[in-house]
Amino acid sequence: MKKNIVIGVAGHIDHGKTTIVKRITGIDTDSLIEEKRRGMTIESGFSYINTDKMKIGVIDLPGHNRFIKNMIIGANGINYLLLVISADDGIMPQTEEHFEICSLLGIERGIIALTKTDISTKEMIEDRKKEIREYFKKSFLKKSQIVEISIKSEKSYEVLKDKILKEINELEENTELIKRDFKMSIDRVFNIKGAGVVVTGTILKGEVKKGDKLYIYPKNKEVRVKKIENHSIEVERLEVGNRCALNLAGIEVEEIRKGDIISSDKGLKLNKNIDVYIEVLNGERKIKNNSILKVDLGTVEVKGRVKIFGSDELKDGEKGFAQLRLEEEIVLEQEDRGILRGMDNLLLGGFKIVNIEAKKVKRDNEEYVEELKLKIFGTKLERVKLFLEKESKKIVKYEILEERFNIKWQEIKESDGIVIGEYCTTKAYIKLLQRKIEELFDSKKLKITVSKAEIKERIFEEWSLNEFNILMKEFSKEFLEMDGDKVALKNRVIKLTKEEKKIKDKVLIEMKKLGFNCLDKNIKSDNDEIRMINFLIEKKLIVCLDGKICVLDGFYKEAVKILKNYLEKNNSIKLNEFRDLIKTNRKIALLFLEKMDRDKITKKIDDYRVLIK
Repeated sequence: MKKNIVIGVAGHIDHGKTTIVKRITGIDTDSLIEEKRRGMTIESGFSYINTDKMKIGVIDLPGHNRFIKNMIIGANGINYLLLVISADDGIMPQTEEHFEICSLLGIERGIIALTKTDISTKEMIEDRKKEIREYFKKSFLKKSQIVEISIKSEKSYEVLKDKILKEINELEENTELIKRDFKMSIDRVFNIKGAGVVVTGTILKGEVKKGDKLYIYPKNKEVRVKKIENHSIEVERLEVGNRCALNLAGIEVEEIRKGDIISSDKGLKLNKNIDVYIEVLNGERKIKNNSILKVDLGTVEVKGRVKIFGSDELKDGEKGFAQLRLEEEIVLEQEDRGILRGMDNLLLGGFKIVNIEAKKVKRDNEEYVEELKLKIFGTKLERVKLFLEKESKKIVKYEILEERFNIKWQEIKESDGIVIGEYCTTKAYIKLLQRKIEELFDSKKLKITVSKAEIKERIFEEWSLNEFNILMKEFSKEFLEMDGDKVALKNRVIKLTKEEKKIKDKVLIEMKKLGFNCLDKNIKSDNDEIRMINFLIEKKLIVCLDGKICVLDGFYKEAVKILKNYLEKNNSIKLNEFRDLIKTNRKIALLFLEKMDRDKITKKIDDYRVLIK
């Protein structure tokens, strides 16, 4: 499989970005008539470089400050930055702004092209290089190569291309992303006569195949993929990191807008209140608490009100936690990055999503902020543990943790985590559940067993039946005993009070006097005696013949012995014969025999019974 990388080509207007892209790819990205007329890029232009080992998408980002929104949209999904600076102008406002946006969006590698060296002196070129080194000395471009470009030298473009390919070949590819559900932010939507609706974007996760069912968000509208193109070449499938055009069936162009998400996941969540970690840019930038900002996430722009924790404002390079309350619900994921602009379009800073379901808390809630800090600065295992602790059920499928935190099950087991089948939880939570089950048994003073159904209803109501059964199976290895639907605590000792012992003795004496004639527990009016009878049934001191007619276990065993002795001398026994043997009435004798049938001692044939050997 080829490595799939997307390069963003950024820089100030008229510094030569589009010319560089054309020279290294052979494609003119100024595709719009208006762009040709103005001689500048308005929309992001898309081209590519194809080698034996790599397929590299190249995005020419618009340089004019009036099209900053389009630049942010184009920067979505970029892995590598080619920053273009002209030797005659040096670092200009859009140079700074483009670099700041790419930095805020988490791009970590890049190269610098110093253009127009053919119209600059050697001294000017060296001065520009020093200026560039000084400006970027604390950034991800601090060790980046600076390649001199002359429009008169084809060789200079070849050198730039070779250096880019060499660096990109060294980049590590996130192979985990291809395993996830397909996801793409839509940056263009249009209609082609005879073909229908087409959407484009950079694939952020997973892969898409011809014929796939996908869903457009926020409407959650189902569509089908009719055709896939990658840089105008039709393909059967396409994976993460590629520029992608999808021809869709099942939707009209008016139903989609730039900024929508298309995914194979039918259940993506929409949210509007999020916890974020904000970084404000230097240079008299300021974000005030409760102010309304433009929020750019992926290819969508929404307005949102900011609530800053523990401060009335963030300014000049400051960082801090805050909540964003967006004006509309959009698809969000933890650790997504976004851009913040003022209502006047001024770039203020960026943010990283810490929590997609923010709680309504006060700005001085220090405990809540500590949790947010752990989510973003904690170790992988600390973040997993916090995630599990804050889940409503505190047990999640391992694959969710693997996708969200890129963690292996062995790492979880080596920490405070417990892996149960395909689920993960914490040792502390297992102890809590064990305590709750024990408390349920304690509330059942004279009950040895509790039904699984009652445990599920009382303690695990929110759990699926599969989750519950997996956990109960695990618990049966530790502290529970299970017999069908009946559950008991291992090594549980029920100590009777003096009063309870008196009731027990009373019941046993009464039943001993009755002998084979049995006791109907339903005629008892004393609830304490009824509870004691049920307790003695569970203790197997009393046998219940049909749910209400009870006999002492010793008398039942004696009845079995009498029956077997009779059948050792006779081939069969009838009801009236057995009735006479144990000296009781027909109804009770029948209950004894039916119980023995259920216990596989006897077998009924016509109107007599035989011994099962």
